[in-house]
Amino acid sequence: MSTRNKHNGKTSYTTDEADNVSLGQVGFDILHGKADSDGIEHIAGRGISAGDVIYYPGVNYWVSIKALALSAVGDSSVTAETLVGDDLVLRAPVVEYSSTGSGDNIDLQEDDVINGCFTRIRICDAVSYIQALRG
Repeated sequence: MSTRNKHNGKTSYTTDEADNVSLGQVGFDILHGKADSDGIEHIAGRGISAGDVIYYPGVNYWVSIKALALSAVGDSSVTAETLVGDDLVLRAPVVEYSSTGSGDNIDLQEDDVINGCFTRIRICDAVSYIQALRG
């Protein structure tokens, strides 16, 4: 797998690498949420995990978010931040990405998938699960 300091979208991968990413062969993480408005923040990269913030030192970024049905919860409430700083929220960004409050979350139903290049994913409002494919 190519590793570069900058993500260049589709051109970051050879055709074989892109196929492997799409098949999940680079690996994945199962991320879980918490039943409160702040949830649990999952961050790609190095850091010290504490409380409701979990770091993944072996992950540069995730390329896909998929909602899983591992509980009785009907949806997964998420926000995310991309490698280039864009926010995956229901409003235009007014301030920097925030790991608190659930008013701007996107609700994913079972098997919904969002592709991107995510460095932070927050899951809240329920104990739900996300499959995040590593990039």
